[in-house]
Amino acid sequence: MRKISSNLATIRIIVVSMASLLLALAPKPAHAYDPDTHYQVTYVLCRAAGLNHNDALTVAQCDQGMDDSNGTLANNGAIPNIVEEGLWHALPPIPDPNIVLKRKGEMFERAISMPDRLRKLQYLGVFFHYQQDTWAHRVHPNASANGFIPYFQPLGHGLMGHQPDRPPFDPVCALRCLEEGIGYVRTFMTRALGETPSAMFNNYSPATGSEDSSWSGKGKYIHQIVIDNSNTARRFTTSLIRAQIDSYTNGLEVGNPNYVGYYTSNEADYGKVRDKLQGVCAQFGVSVQIPATFVPFSTLTTPLVLAGGALPIPAVAAAQKIITIRSTANGQFICATDGLKDNQWLYCKPGTPVSFTVVGPLNNCVLKVNGQNLYFSYNATTGAVKLWSNPDGANFSLERQGNGTYAIKSLKFNQYVWLSSQSPYITRTGSPGNAAGQWNIAGL
Repeated sequence: MRKISSNLATIRIIVVSMASLLLALAPKPAHAYDPDTHYQVTYVLCRAAGLNHNDALTVAQCDQGMDDSNGTLANNGAIPNIVEEGLWHALPPIPDPNIVLKRKGEMFERAISMPDRLRKLQYLGVFFHYQQDTWAHRVHPNASANGFIPYFQPLGHGLMGHQPDRPPFDPVCALRCLEEGIGYVRTFMTRALGETPSAMFNNYSPATGSEDSSWSGKGKYIHQIVIDNSNTARRFTTSLIRAQIDSYTNGLEVGNPNYVGYYTSNEADYGKVRDKLQGVCAQFGVSVQIPATFVPFSTLTTPLVLAGGALPIPAVAAAQKIITIRSTANGQFICATDGLKDNQWLYCKPGTPVSFTVVGPLNNCVLKVNGQNLYFSYNATTGAVKLWSNPDGANFSLERQGNGTYAIKSLKFNQYVWLSSQSPYITRTGSPGNAAGQWNIAGL
């Protein structure tokens, strides 16, 4: 009996050694979904489902922290962390989805049962990392909630590199992951917090979930989702995934033998994902403030998380205030249908809403077009609102009104922005006392 045990131990050492060698030859350590899903999309889905800003960031930081911390990471690029693979990353000892689904249910119930609000939210983040990995750590393409083949210990998906877990590889799977996540937040709010979720997802059923065969970026390992316009909630979820995928760049793979000669997705740029997601949320009236920079949460360990205590979350990076402005009078967003260029008129009519970064305090700020050196300004002769490359004289006060709208007051002229037909102006006619001078500002 001792000899058989010794042989099994030897075999296990050989297997782990081979796995380590193979992982070392892989282009990068496997981290499953990147921060664009584990952090940014998690924050957005929590806000859309009804959690407040701070609570949503708490969940998102703990979600991403499971990959940022060496003490909870699935592998360090050379040696698999087998215990962590099973506990936190949906990599079972054998390719049995029932093991994964059972663990997922246990982790969700654990989050709900935590004794205080902070820990409930933190362990919801820990749960979300596992939940998202149940969709990432599977043989793709496959968007089934329970009929899938999971990658398993000790290799996981190390030989596959990052690409199989990025949304462009399997966008329908990414969509189902998002939809399931929203459902979990709604259930969590009701059962754990006693709060009412957003009505946007009442009676939600999965979107169609089909790939866009006409998308120009399509390739063997790169795909895009079709927007489902059947209702507002489905249009929102599919628009989020489409925007996320549009944030990726693709390159010719040379380091991974599984993908040599094919274009695969590079890791997405944080700022680009942030702008895309916030743009979608603005269109649907979902207030989000994704932090401008990402602060890694790297101090987690398996013993710490298993103990169930409060997790040491670092200070969150200050979030820029990125806003969109919609007229109360005609219900249209301020947009630049003539292009985001110097000396271009701004309108309130159908088009892509312009996202502005609020620079300075609300009572004395300039509104800078997000990502460009253009500013919300005016024509000195007529008072018509335009884009200018110079912020001089374009200081405003954003004054909240009793009905929840805002008045936009020019500090140079001491006059208000108001809407005439489809054109905003700064003249004496403007008044926050009527609808023409009232603005809905998402992002404050």
